[in-house]
Amino acid sequence: MIGGIAGDIIGSVYEGRRAREYAFPLFVPSCRFTDDTVMTLAVASALLDNASYRDRMWELGRRYPHAGYGGSFHRWLESSDPQPYHSFGNGSAMRVGAVPWFFRDEKDVLREARRSAEPTHDHPEGIKGAEATALCIRMALDGRGKPEIKRRIAETFRYDLSRSCNAIREHHGFDVTCQGTVPPAIIAFLESRNYEDAVRKAVFLGGDSDTLACIAGSIAEAFYREVPELIIREVVKRLTMDLLGILRDGTARQGTERTRRALLPMIAALAKLEAVAGLELLPARINKDCIIARVAGAGSGLNADAVCSFIGTAHGLRYGTLVLDFEGRDFGAEGVEIASLLAEAAASCIVLVVNPAPSLAATLQPKLPKNARVLAKLDHAVNLADLLAARAVEKVWD
Repeated sequence: MIGGIAGDIIGSVYEGRRAREYAFPLFVPSCRFTDDTVMTLAVASALLDNASYRDRMWELGRRYPHAGYGGSFHRWLESSDPQPYHSFGNGSAMRVGAVPWFFRDEKDVLREARRSAEPTHDHPEGIKGAEATALCIRMALDGRGKPEIKRRIAETFRYDLSRSCNAIREHHGFDVTCQGTVPPAIIAFLESRNYEDAVRKAVFLGGDSDTLACIAGSIAEAFYREVPELIIREVVKRLTMDLLGILRDGTARQGTERTRRALLPMIAALAKLEAVAGLELLPARINKDCIIARVAGAGSGLNADAVCSFIGTAHGLRYGTLVLDFEGRDFGAEGVEIASLLAEAAASCIVLVVNPAPSLAATLQPKLPKNARVLAKLDHAVNLADLLAARAVEKVWD
């Protein structure tokens, strides 16, 4: 599943825009999860709990109403009794990635792919897109080679897989149909050398880049049996804890051992940050490679050791920007250790320290490098982090 989610996040900033070059940065600070991720995890949640696909999609979709859904699906979410609307959009294919990990027989995979599509995408093309994607993933998991996968999908679903990525790119527009998205995504996988190459090729096609990369990434993860640890880390930083909980449980039950070893400790580390008493984590806005924390008052029970542990764990997850609002809290002599850890973190990321006590500010100033700032207000720090994210993404668009 994480292969599709990573593809969605990587492609999110290129949706409707073309990457300037194939060697684009995989992650910029504003890369984020979209509806592809939310619905993929909704299907996974249904499979984990033997629940209704429709109910889980409706529940999780309403929890994340601004994830980038199409108009028809948005209306489906707003309904108290949502019904299929005969869609042949690519939503059925983008969300099916978990199904073939839970079912091993191809007949079961095709049945469940259809069932996962039908609550919204009951048009034959919508169902076909989900079935084709799921069968690609199942065949890849079964160790089938690319020539066999290509032949089977082309014969079964009548998809034209004879084109090249270069040929598609010359004429590819913004197509959100299954028939306009699934074949190019499969071709990106077929031409790939590894997981990263599959996602890059899918994004570089242009158009609905996050969904193309989600589908191609789902198949590539199954085929290559590996998503690089660096990519897994970037995904973890950008998901909420409830979405990470579904991903954790799905990976623990059906993921590869390599993915489990990389993913589960990272989620545990982020949960540790969430659990620090007296330290409030705040949601990032535009810059999703940013962790923002605010220190509570002296009566919260927070001590310098907890702050130091937080800084060390956040630094270990390799956030691009660390924002820490001290709200004037004075840690006395123990502020020296806090200042040293912030300076160490600032060697590899942007550190924005907000409203430190005068004694902590005096200790910090000579230690911090040029990419760190001491600011008076939290809003100023968050605005600066978002500005840096906006500048970064402008550099990669064509």
